[in-house]
Amino acid sequence: ELATSHELSYEARQGVYLRGTFDLFDPTIDDRTGSLTRVGIGVDALPMPWVGIKAMYNIFRLEDPEQGTASDATLGQEYEQIAVQLHLYY
Repeated sequence: ELATSHELSYEARQGVYLRGTFDLFDPTIDDRTGSLTRVGIGVDALPMPWVGIKAMYNIFRLEDPEQGTASDATLGQEYEQIAVQLHLYY
């Protein structure tokens, strides 16, 4: 089993960060099947000291597992996700 996660951040200006991410999960590293990867880009902003806003665009890819729980329609295909989070700090 292998799991890894990487993130690069760049402070574009005070309170605004550009992010790039890469995640990999491979339950059977000896085989070339069954791995899940995620690549993402996004923006993380702190417009006020107690408010954080994070927007991410992610692309997921599931490689064809020998024995998996995913439906045949998603095997070996990519799908996209847009996530927006609001954080209220107290």
